[in-house]
Amino acid sequence: MKLFPVLLLLVASPALCANLTLDPAQSRVGFRYQQMGSDAEGEFRHYSADVQFDSARPEAGHVIVSVDPASIDTGVPDANAEAAQRGFFDTRTFREARFESSSIKPLGGGRYRVTGKLTIKGVSHTMDTIAGIRPEGAAQRLAGAFALNRLDYGIGTGMWSDTSVLANEVRVAYSLLLLSTATK
Repeated sequence: MKLFPVLLLLVASPALCANLTLDPAQSRVGFRYQQMGSDAEGEFRHYSADVQFDSARPEAGHVIVSVDPASIDTGVPDANAEAAQRGFFDTRTFREARFESSSIKPLGGGRYRVTGKLTIKGVSHTMDTIAGIRPEGAAQRLAGAFALNRLDYGIGTGMWSDTSVLANEVRVAYSLLLLSTATK
């Protein structure tokens, strides 16, 4: 049975003082993990982003990304149902996984280090990701990846806490199309 997690994304855009809106039809939040030594992957179908960014003052930017954990799609209906249960995302109790930035630092070449708090199942940890940004027509494409340890967030308890069965590390990759509110 496949499963798994997590989310998130981040921000940046070379548009001055832009409030940016996610185009979910042209965006993706996916993840990769290992189960019983085999590679597996999935994605989340529902998420939103609130991004405010000024390329002249990236440190003043702010990003909030919310993911609906019940929208997980592993490609296996039984795995999706298992992921909703209490031992995984407990989607009846926790309807949102959330990242909120605390700092954005330019690295050059359209890349930024975005640091913030990731909260899943009521558990929060500080994390960062390197996000790259490139123009795509009138919009901006934000893409990056990060790794997280699922057990740090209480994801996959009981028999699933055995990391030889379900690896602890989950690689999250995101590709987000961000539109200026004036463009949308």
